[in-house]
Amino acid sequence: MANEDKKPEVKKPKFNAYWIYASIIIIIIGAQIFGGGSLSQPSQTTETDFQEYLINGDVEKIEIVNRKLAKVYLTQEAKSKEVHI
Repeated sequence: MANEDKKPEVKKPKFNAYWIYASIIIIIIGAQIFGGGSLSQPSQTTETDFQEYLINGDVEKIEIVNRKLAKVYLTQEAKSKEVHI
């Protein structure tokens, strides 16, 4: 009779470490899809457009990586212009 009064033990689910891995992967994929916040994707421009940016004062600095590639950094005011969006 003593055995009849006992309730069966309910097993709680154990914590699965794969949830951590899945969460990290989802965060990384989300960052790739939505751009990662303030990180912007570089774009190519023509020489004519570049000269126009210089005349308008939109260029903050120019970094020449090699003789074939130059990185052009825009001012904060220029980044808000519709031309550069």
